[in-house]
Amino acid sequence: MWQSSWWWCHKNQYQSSSLYTVPISEIFPKFHARNRIDYMLLDAQGAEYFVMKEFPFHQYTIMVLTVERVKQPMVDLLTEHGYVHMTLLSSGIGDSLWCHNSFCDSLNETILHDMPHVQVTSHIQAKSI
Repeated sequence: MWQSSWWWCHKNQYQSSSLYTVPISEIFPKFHARNRIDYMLLDAQGAEYFVMKEFPFHQYTIMVLTVERVKQPMVDLLTEHGYVHMTLLSSGIGDSLWCHNSFCDSLNETILHDMPHVQVTSHIQAKSI
């Protein structure tokens, strides 16, 4: 929280700049990513939906995914592509844990219950977080 407060007070000291970005659909093949990705953490400083909206879900399956500050468009996108919301991580930041429906049944949920920093909420599919 201190960093964001500091940034807010000093934000006018920074200048914006243009950066070249590369979509995941180009990065994964370049580095020979497997079609099944066991775990991915997505933290794009509020641009998570924009990163994932063109994600090649037909080509890659992420078994477990942590996403920061999920908003409704991202909930809809993940749900549409077979992802199930597992829990909110009680880190205070709003991270949420998702799993692909092909993997959820084999996921040992007792692991989540044994982790004190995780607050298990239930399986939620189309509800805003």
